[in-house]
Amino acid sequence: MKPRYHQKTIMEGIAEAEAQPKCITFDKEAQDNLPQHIKDKMKADRDRARKSNK
Repeated sequence: MKPRYHQKTIMEGIAEAEAQPKCITFDKEAQDNLPQHIKDKMKADRDRARKSNK
């Protein structure tokens, strides 16, 4: 009897997760290496989000 879906092993899941791009939210070094225009856009987006939440 064949399984209906492929079950990933733990190691396959870990390898897949490591291959995906990482979020830079908590990576200060990655944030510091961004171009200035990207930093400015991210700051503007944060400010806009804060204003809409008030």
